[in-house]
Amino acid sequence: MGYDSNSDGVIGNSPVLLVVEDTVTATQVLHLLLREQAELQQEITDLQEKFAEQKDNYTNTVNRLENVNGALEHRLTGLEVQKRRAWPKGLYGLLSPNTGCPNNGDTWGIGQFKIHTESSSTTNLNNVSTVNSIFHPIFGSSNSKLFMYQHFCVKANVGIWSDWPSGTYCINRYNDVCPDAFSHGYIQLDDEDVDRASQVNGIVPDIAVNGSLYRVSYCCRSDSPPGVAISLPTKDPFYLYRYKGVCQKVIGMTVSQQYMYFDTEDHNNGDGYENPIHPDGKADNDVLIELCFYE
Repeated sequence: MGYDSNSDGVIGNSPVLLVVEDTVTATQVLHLLLREQAELQQEITDLQEKFAEQKDNYTNTVNRLENVNGALEHRLTGLEVQKRRAWPKGLYGLLSPNTGCPNNGDTWGIGQFKIHTESSSTTNLNNVSTVNSIFHPIFGSSNSKLFMYQHFCVKANVGIWSDWPSGTYCINRYNDVCPDAFSHGYIQLDDEDVDRASQVNGIVPDIAVNGSLYRVSYCCRSDSPPGVAISLPTKDPFYLYRYKGVCQKVIGMTVSQQYMYFDTEDHNNGDGYENPIHPDGKADNDVLIELCFYE
């Protein structure tokens, strides 16, 4: 439909036009599809590589964290073992058993108090309990002089673990200070006046010397019944001093009561106590010290 020169409408058939384009062959279509497939495969490969890289990173991270966690667990286990073996913190002394000082990683000083007791062998009453585990030698003699020894383990590093547990017992004071919750007292021994030969050797607890008088300091506490067992290291045997009549119970240890008896100077004897804070026994014309041995 159209219009002529006079603007009249004209209806007729248009001529047929044929548009001819280049022929697309099957090979070209195949190549196109192959190229698209290759691009798609490359995209898939890239994604797989990216995923594999991320998976490796994830696996490496997991393995690293597992290694760190394993090392941490090993360290914690070691610390738990160390804590079970560690003696309470503070500076103090313990009477040494025949097995020696604890082998637990703490620093222990070793020393002895060699006490010149009454020299008359016919009247000397030096004695220890028949069954005992005291570090040897206990008795000694030289040129008619008679001696008794106290051997000590002195904790020379403060430590980082727990305080001493509540209970009823005594230990030796060291460095002029008792651990927390302990009170201080001493036992005074009067050694032989003739040819005095008492000696303090090595690292020992607080022992003050005044002429023939030796004051051995102690730290004692009684803030829980001795029948209520306390926790202390159980790897090695040890001594505590009995306090107020009964040996303190310790978890995992068997306790036996023992003693040391020192025959001190017979004339003008100066044995004595400062106050009631000291191990059970006596200090009056001879000294008796009651011990509690744990194994």
